[in-house]
Amino acid sequence: GSELAWTKVKNAQSKLPKGCYLAFVISRDGGVKLPDPNLTLEPGDILVLIKHKEGAVVCSSSLLG
Repeated sequence: GSELAWTKVKNAQSKLPKGCYLAFVISRDGGVKLPDPNLTLEPGDILVLIKHKEGAVVCSSSLLG
């Protein structure tokens, strides 16, 4: 289970805009999930990204098919 979840997280991170990294995930029910090897991404989750250079926070759920 966790191996598959980690693959999902790594796949999501590889699709992030350049210079961004995944800070945490807000789930559909309002919970917060940290990007660790056991994280499972689900449809409706919101990915909260940090852009290194600008220090901006970007939210996106478009990475989840």
